[in-house]
Amino acid sequence: MSEPRISATASFLNYAPVALVFGTSGLRGLVKDITDLEAYINVKAALRYLLSIGDIHASSTVVIAGDLRPSTDRIMRACAQAVVDSGFQVENAGKIPTPALISHAISTGRAGVMVSGSHIPFDR
Repeated sequence: MSEPRISATASFLNYAPVALVFGTSGLRGLVKDITDLEAYINVKAALRYLLSIGDIHASSTVVIAGDLRPSTDRIMRACAQAVVDSGFQVENAGKIPTPALISHAISTGRAGVMVSGSHIPFDR
């Protein structure tokens, strides 16, 4: 992705983390609580875990996609920055349905990050 980097780390030093929930479909929380930092650190942690169990490797590409909500681009940029900062390549699959990302990730053997509010209202 060629979008600008997320805010400099120094701006996060006074940030109090928000408790997000990890459910059956991934990380969940109100969109106002899914800040750039929350998206970034959670994706970095997930990638570190996948690397530690051998599901991805140093040269891996991670596919990122999102839905059409107003917050999606911001969250996708933070996720992409986490991927790049973790040493991996980013494939931006754009705005596609979750099943399309899953199908693509499985068929290419890549890890995937989907930014979606699923069935809830866009401002939640």
